[in-house]
Order: sequence, then structure tokens, then C-alpha cells
Amino acid sequence: ATTAMDEYPPLEWTSDVVSRDGGDPDPTEAAGDDSPAGGGADDVEDAGLWRQRQKAERHARLKAEVTGMLREMKPPLRDVFRKHALHCLPVRSLLRFRSVSKEWRCFISAPIFLHTQSHGHRSTSGIFWQIPPGVPGYSPFDPLAGGVPDPSLAFLPSSPCVAALASSNGLLLCAGILHSYYVCNPSTAEWTSVPEPPPPCLTYCVGGVPVVDDGGRTAVALLFEPSAGNLEAEYRLVRAYEICEDSPGVYGFQVFSSVAGEWRVSSDVCATEQLIPGSGVSAGGVACWRTTMQTVVSYDPVADSCRSVPWPMGYDTTASWQLGEMGGRLCCACVTDSAVQVYALTPPGLWSLLASYKVAGGEDSGEGFGEPPVFGSRPSPLRFQSGGSEVLLWVSGRVVGLDVASGRAREVCVAQEGPWMMGDADFVPHISTFARVFPQNVGGSHLRALTPQSKQKIM
Repeated sequence: ATTAMDEYPPLEWTSDVVSRDGGDPDPTEAAGDDSPAGGGADDVEDAGLWRQRQKAERHARLKAEVTGMLREMKPPLRDVFRKHALHCLPVRSLLRFRSVSKEWRCFISAPIFLHTQSHGHRSTSGIFWQIPPGVPGYSPFDPLAGGVPDPSLAFLPSSPCVAALASSNGLLLCAGILHSYYVCNPSTAEWTSVPEPPPPCLTYCVGGVPVVDDGGRTAVALLFEPSAGNLEAEYRLVRAYEICEDSPGVYGFQVFSSVAGEWRVSSDVCATEQLIPGSGVSAGGVACWRTTMQTVVSYDPVADSCRSVPWPMGYDTTASWQLGEMGGRLCCACVTDSAVQVYALTPPGLWSLLASYKVAGGEDSGEGFGEPPVFGSRPSPLRFQSGGSEVLLWVSGRVVGLDVASGRAREVCVAQEGPWMMGDADFVPHISTFARVFPQNVGGSHLRALTPQSKQKIM
């Protein structure tokens, strides 16, 4: 009896494929469905070419994978620079780098890179200065890298009557002729107006024009902390004001938030002698001011709480001092006739000495130092802000940036030394970033429309 298996011949194994009839292997069967069909010599030749093509494609894929792995292990220098260093440069340098290639232009213009640069660049680019009455001026440490397109801030509506009040991580707080507030980015000429703050705000009219005058009873600070995960970072404007003229020295706080789009009044108050206008700085999201009784008043808008700590030098009426930020910490630069000392505030509320430099001509000057003095004359401290450890000082018509960690110094000439410079002049540090100035989420007539000048961005 025959079975179903007897109907098929026995299998014979070959080097390429199994043949059921004992003959030569079928090239089309060995190649699969995608191989050439047919049974002639030409078909065998086509199958050989097909195998060569498949082998070449596999080799190309393997080569691409190996090249990719080698590129990850040892990338080209241009890729390393673009990935790890480009976002640390100021705006003006990045605008020049856009001309390197179309790829770089697209990379630098991408919103995610602009946000990364505003979060990563923390070096002071220059300083705004102003001698009232007059338009502001700007002096960069490096004109090719840290310059701004319009140092006079002419893109603001109230120009030329503009006063730079405070800064924070690339944004600048300004006041107009009616003491209206503006928040702008001088590096990109973006700006927005801030709604008029609520009372107390003494208002009177001159020739039918309303003018706001607080009699110097308010002190302001700008808070802006870019977040790596938030493309629309929030900025806050904090106003410290005397609650009542009959009770001097008692201060409340008004806070404007760009996210909320409105002002609110704090529930906490602070009793001190007098806050010094023009001393407001931002440190770790907290607004800080100097006082006439040599204390530091700080207000945290998130926690809605304030506190007061004494300055680090004790009782010394001859010392001059300013506040600033280094790496998110509140710091204080104190200058006497014999030394320049820089302190940082620790979490317990105590001051820690970071660096001390001698001043020539002081009481301790002489051969006992062991090292030459750093300053030939007594400098004056300025407000400062840096992601590193740089403090700003005024020395004989120059602004000196001194890194207290490395001891390195850089300088920029502002103007000739004179009594007008350190008397009424005000200095505001600036960090050149692509920080965006988003409009407030409010509507109403108090928001000014953008002018054609303000719409021009250096992008």
C-alpha cells in the first residue's frame, strides 16, 4: 500500500537550498519572493546581482550604525560647541553665529534654544547707568558680545524720559515720565507695560496731566527666575511702600505677577527705619533692599512673608555697601578705607565671608600685607547679579567686575570721574539673554498697544 509520503521524492541537501527533485537549486526559490523570476541563465545572473545588492545594503546599514556610535563617543567639535557651549553666550554673539550656516540659523532661532539660553547664560554683560535728569546709558564689558541695540531704550513709549530701576536675569524694570512701569528685554527690544499699581499712590495734576508722585516712599525690585521646564517663565514686580505717613518705618508690599496679570497686597508688614530706593535686588526669587539702619529687608512673594537681618559689618557708619546675587544666594559687598569684603547670607540668617581684598592707603596698608593691594583707592560697591561669583565695583570712572572665586577682574570705562557720578547716578547690571517678555493675561485700557518700533525684534 502506498502512503501520502510516497508521492514526494526524498529531499536532497545542497549548499544553497533544499531541492526536492535532486537537481540544481532554483535561484528564484533561494532568493525569495523579491528575487528575479524565471529559470534561464539570465535569471541566475540576475539572482547573483540581487544578492550582491542585498549584501551592499546590509554593509551600508552596518557602516551607518558604526559611524553613529563613533559619533556619539567622539562627536565633532562643532557639535560639542553647539550642544554644550552655544547657549552660554550672550545675545549679540548668537546673532552673529546665525550666519555660520542654515543649520545653525535654524538651531539658534528655535524657541527651545532661546529658552535654554535665557536659562543657561548667567554672566553679567554690562551695566545701565543714568544721571538724572537724562536718558539712560549702557556700557558693556565686551562691546562685540554684550552690547544692546538701543542703549537709550528709545523703543519704550515714554522715551526719552525713561529710568532704569532694577533688573533680574535679562529683564529690566523701567519707569516712564508718569512713573508708569515697563518690563523690557534690552537685548531683544521686547517690552510690555505694567498696570498702574493700586493705592497708596499720591496722584495730582500738572497742567491737566496726571502725574504720579510717591515722594520717594516706595522701593521696587524685579524678580525673574527662568525655569528649565517652563517656556513662559513668570516675572514679578514687588513694591515696598510706607503704609502711613503718620507711622514712618512700617512697610507693606504690593506684588504684580505676569501670570495673574494684576496687583495684590501682601498680608505681612515690616517695621524698619527706611528702605533705600534704588537698592532693590533679586536673589533666589526673593526681593531684598538695604535700609538706613544697616539692615537687609527681604520679601518672598510666594510665601508672602518678610524678614529683616542685620548687615555683616556690625555698626560702622563709614562703610559703604550694596546687595547682589551670586548663584542664587543673597550677597553683600562692603567697602571700607582698608578693605573690600564680600559676604553671602547662609540659610540660618548668618553672613559668611567669601573674600577680602586690601585697599591701598588704608590703615592697614604697608609691608605687613605680604601681597600687593588690589585697589589703589577706595572703590564704591554697585548692585550685582551673576550665576557665578562676580561682584561689581566703581573705581575711578570704571566699572570693575571682580570674580571672588578666581580673583580675575574685568572692567569697562563708563565716564570720567566726577562728583556727579557717584552722587545721583544709579547703576543697574544687565545679563544679555533671549528672555521673553510675555504680555499680561489681562485686558483693559491700561495696557498700551505695541508700537511699530517695539515690534521689531532682533531675531
